[in-house]
Amino acid sequence: MVGLIGAPTWTFLAEGNPGVLGWIWVYFSLVMGCVIVMVAFFRWRRRHLVMAFDAVGFWWITGAGNVLMPWDSLEGVGTYRFGSTFTLELCPREGLERDHPLLWKFVRDTEPLREGLPRLRYRIDLEANLKPCEEACRRWAPHLWFGRIDQRPGTQGSPDYAGHDERLRARVAPAD
Repeated sequence: MVGLIGAPTWTFLAEGNPGVLGWIWVYFSLVMGCVIVMVAFFRWRRRHLVMAFDAVGFWWITGAGNVLMPWDSLEGVGTYRFGSTFTLELCPREGLERDHPLLWKFVRDTEPLREGLPRLRYRIDLEANLKPCEEACRRWAPHLWFGRIDQRPGTQGSPDYAGHDERLRARVAPAD
């Protein structure tokens, strides 16, 4: 890939006056190079993240630690689809810890998926693991499985960065 982009770029620049098409190619190659570096970086950062399912529950394993969500602590489990993006939805039976060190980025506050499910839940991006994840959930927690729900793109939400930072500051703020 580097050769396919780098060789023509080097040729255009070595000529001294690459012309309009040459500069367009140089710009394109710089943008593609940045995209490739960013994708490689984010994949490298996620190299230690593992989702696992067993008879006990759902495991989130990272380089920083492990979390177990037992099946009996969940009210429902399923998947969401936003266009081409799929997520695992874990709905806790009781309140969840919004600022858990490993899970806070997955907390979403949205409309309940169905009657009786909580607003606050964990939403984990599945990337290419949709089929194995759904099979594992149906196998280990068929009583919790609510299936796949299609949503329109743009409704997946994002982590509450501001609220998380505010709650952490409030925890460590000195008492007056």
